[in-house]
Amino acid sequence: MSINGLDKVTIKFLFISKEPDCRWKVRIMEKEYNDFCEKLKTELERKFRDETYQVRFHSISKNNSVKYDGIVIYSTESNISPNFSIEPLYENYKDGISIERLVTELSMRYFAEQFRMKRLELDMTYEKCRERIMFRLISYEKNEEELKTMPHIRYLDMAMVFFVLVYQSDEKIGSFQVTNHLMELWGVKKESLMKLAEENARRCFPLKIHNMHQMVMDILSKRELDEEVLQYFQKEIVEDVNEIPVILSNSLGINGAAVLKYEDTLHTVSDMFQGNFYVLPSSIHEVLALPCSDRIGDKELREIVCEVNRDCVTEDEYLSDHVYFYDAEKDALEICL
Repeated sequence: MSINGLDKVTIKFLFISKEPDCRWKVRIMEKEYNDFCEKLKTELERKFRDETYQVRFHSISKNNSVKYDGIVIYSTESNISPNFSIEPLYENYKDGISIERLVTELSMRYFAEQFRMKRLELDMTYEKCRERIMFRLISYEKNEEELKTMPHIRYLDMAMVFFVLVYQSDEKIGSFQVTNHLMELWGVKKESLMKLAEENARRCFPLKIHNMHQMVMDILSKRELDEEVLQYFQKEIVEDVNEIPVILSNSLGINGAAVLKYEDTLHTVSDMFQGNFYVLPSSIHEVLALPCSDRIGDKELREIVCEVNRDCVTEDEYLSDHVYFYDAEKDALEICL
């Protein structure tokens, strides 16, 4: 059995660089992971022993060409096969949860997904999908290969790509990607997809602007600080309210960086700041906007973006290392640095 995700074990190279004599630890981790995968597959095949089912490992492709180990349960009676990532299952196993319990929970999730998808009566015709065509912004450079297979529109160093929303909850969405093949079947142009996707996204996931001052004060108030300390922070933070950054996202907080392409988003923020402002890409889910100030320069902002991306943003949620500048007079967002 070959598990593509074993490459993730090489991430543990950090142990080797710190402890030159511990390569055996990496070999042990690799063996433990392989053993877990074999046990998981065996137990799942026992659970789904009917001949209509088949259990397979495969590689799950995520944003930014990130790949994860996945497991799929195929059924000849359904064309819907949910993907399940192995990594969180392995972490639970290491925390002491038995294979049997993991398999039980996985089978429950499988049938729940099957039931939900059947209720949706998924129809991939254009007429059925047009009201649910959305878009998101991703890194152009990190998805260059994948972009060859899907309609997209270049935006600065990012790409606008399209997907069809299947379902949504408070914490996640279910969707499928619009590929070049699907677009051809629909008989539409990408410019038409862009117009439709922008309208749908604004309607379903409107712009949400979060005030960082209020967010910081909410966090501080939950830490049971003295009233005097809270008042000090309150004074420091609101010393110049026009210089307080805001977080831009959508109402769901998923793929929220897309609001940069919403009509009037940039105008709205410019009106708030009374002029030009910077945009710092936090992730594919949100961006920071802050007014121009003599207190911090372009290079310092770039350093902040790069540091946050390196230390706080997962690889599949990365958007860009660049700082953007909105020129109110030109009404244009540009790469600043």
